[in-house]
Amino acid sequence: MDEPFAQSLVDRLIAGSLAGNSEIELLTEVCACLVGFGVPLLRVSTAAEQLHPSIGGQGCIWWRDHPVEQPSFPRRDSAQGLELQRRSPFDHLFDTGQTHARFRLDDAEQTARFPVLAELRQRGATDYLAMAVRIGDTATLSAARDVAFSWCTDRPGGFDQAELQIIHRVSPVLALTVNSARSAATGRFLLQTYLGSDAAKRVLSGNIVRGRADSIEAAIWFSDLTDFTRTFDETSAATGLALLNEYASLLCEAIHAQNGQVLKFVGDGMLAIFDNADRAGACASAISAAKDALRLVAALNLARQQQALPTTSVKIALHFGELLYGNFGSPIRLDFTVLGAAVNEASRIVALCGSLDQRVILSSTLAETVGHDRFVSLGRYALKGVARPQELFTLDREAEQV
Repeated sequence: MDEPFAQSLVDRLIAGSLAGNSEIELLTEVCACLVGFGVPLLRVSTAAEQLHPSIGGQGCIWWRDHPVEQPSFPRRDSAQGLELQRRSPFDHLFDTGQTHARFRLDDAEQTARFPVLAELRQRGATDYLAMAVRIGDTATLSAARDVAFSWCTDRPGGFDQAELQIIHRVSPVLALTVNSARSAATGRFLLQTYLGSDAAKRVLSGNIVRGRADSIEAAIWFSDLTDFTRTFDETSAATGLALLNEYASLLCEAIHAQNGQVLKFVGDGMLAIFDNADRAGACASAISAAKDALRLVAALNLARQQQALPTTSVKIALHFGELLYGNFGSPIRLDFTVLGAAVNEASRIVALCGSLDQRVILSSTLAETVGHDRFVSLGRYALKGVARPQELFTLDREAEQV
């Protein structure tokens, strides 16, 4: 083994990791250096489990003279995941506790063990080394307990001993740096998933002190699903959860399409804000999101009715006001959200949707920002906890376009 080269490659990996390079960038650099040194790589891949709500794992695949691919994998306990395990030398390592296994692809018996090896042989591969590097439970945020690598060449005769030594020398450091990149990416992704993109950005920038909040003006969205509790009680838990997730997905889609921020789910209720720099723009975005939501829900209801599945509808209150946006709670459990009288008023307004038989109700504050003449007045109503009755508005039914 050429120790100076191996050490230089280790140093480059560490420097790249400290610079914040991604898994793709780290793998690309390692492969480029090895090929430049004369190691005849055809294909190199990484794979690890991922802490993600919709996929089970993710990897990177480097091919000589091809862009790096980044496929995702199903959960291991799913039907697709079980099939993948059957096809994967990686899962063979995980299940047997081995750290590496070498397959000579000119050996028909070895090639027949895993379909991926036969596929690689057809592409000219001659030698395949699968490796699993163990990572401790407390050393990762990516859910990976092992990071797997495969190293493949198409040179007749396969890898020589010196090349294998370099690969074994470099792989633990590559696992360390890949795990670091994955953990950082996972942390950012999870914060965005649970807090929303804007709140996550504020938290990661250092806004984590309890009681620290910014005063903002924003359009406020507060929504509920109609008769959700009754629907949930009349169906199985699985059916009720599936219903809730489908409708929540559509509402989030409508809000995010208008640059809104979903801040909180409370049962079937949803709180979101639109804090564009322009006040009228924020209100217009909230109204557009509500119209989009009505269209999406109508289409979903039609599809679910055709499948004899339960349906629901959405009630939306839109308001505008001054809010405190930041950290609230106890020293051991914080929430990054909005507080203020305007939030309470929006929750009171959405409660009137049922009695007024309206799907969308707008406060006078929001309506006057974009022009009262665009909406239909519902009259003045007393809101619980609010000193003065307020005039409320709704969308013209034709303008809803549902």
